[in-house]
Amino acid sequence: MGEVTKKEKRNAVAGYILLWFSGVLIYLTNEKSDFVRFHAKQSIATFLPLTILFYLADAFVPWPQNNTVTSIIGLIIFILWLVCIYNADRGKMWRVPIFGALVDSPSSFLSGDIKSISKRNEKLAALLCYAGLFITGLLFYAFEERNSFVRFHAKQSVLLFLPLTVLTAIVHHIFGAYLGAIFLLILVILWLVCMLMAYQGKVWKVPFIWEIAEKIGIRAERPQNRDELYSFALFQFVTKTSELVGEESMHIFRSAIEGYNKRFNRNIEVGTQISFSNVQPEEWPQLVKFVLDIYAQCIGPTTFEIAREIEGLRDFAA
Repeated sequence: MGEVTKKEKRNAVAGYILLWFSGVLIYLTNEKSDFVRFHAKQSIATFLPLTILFYLADAFVPWPQNNTVTSIIGLIIFILWLVCIYNADRGKMWRVPIFGALVDSPSSFLSGDIKSISKRNEKLAALLCYAGLFITGLLFYAFEERNSFVRFHAKQSVLLFLPLTVLTAIVHHIFGAYLGAIFLLILVILWLVCMLMAYQGKVWKVPFIWEIAEKIGIRAERPQNRDELYSFALFQFVTKTSELVGEESMHIFRSAIEGYNKRFNRNIEVGTQISFSNVQPEEWPQLVKFVLDIYAQCIGPTTFEIAREIEGLRDFAA
């Protein structure tokens, strides 16, 4: 990166002025400057979770303790806001402790283009769908157009935490802080479980939420094309078999791909998130059948029992 211009410094500072909201605006309108985009991304990663934490504490921590808690959080936000603006104006790429690490992480959606999350990053991206409750869910659903796994978790984040947040606030207002605190505890537990499931690469449906959603016509995300269908199906297959054989499932899978490449003189590569490259559309059935056959040799008939539960693999498990 070359010398930072005055315009870049102004835009970087602007990314912090309205906290995370201005970060989103600057990030989406500045495509060329790495310096500006860094500060815009850091503004989102830092002030979105802190703002949510501030309002949750103000709404649900019983009085008078909530004054102390919100004052501490507000002071932290104010100090970080001043320091970030100061460093942006000086042309420095200073990283906020903890939050700033998200900006540089190779597995973070913030290190790339929010409009096209790579499959290698999809587990962390799915986790971040829940990080800011329904707000980040909306952001990911709006800007991630390709990845069905991420879009599923983004949609679930909105379907679950938008009504639950509103319900918790209503209960707190009508019935008092203590009953509101119970609802807040439920919200926090679901929040943690959803993030854990997402980061483990699981398509876990929150009980009752999807039953209600499907009755009113809302469906879970489905793969949009042939490539995504089989990639997602194999991803689910490896996840389910890992529940039986642990990490050995991934070893079997990679061995199957290596064997396929040798047998058919191919050079298919698989990323950390079972994202494929160099697969021709017409060879997917052959590749899937080969993988399932290798699994069957290693773990037996259970292979086909699991495959029959997964869309895209049923035809190969008959």
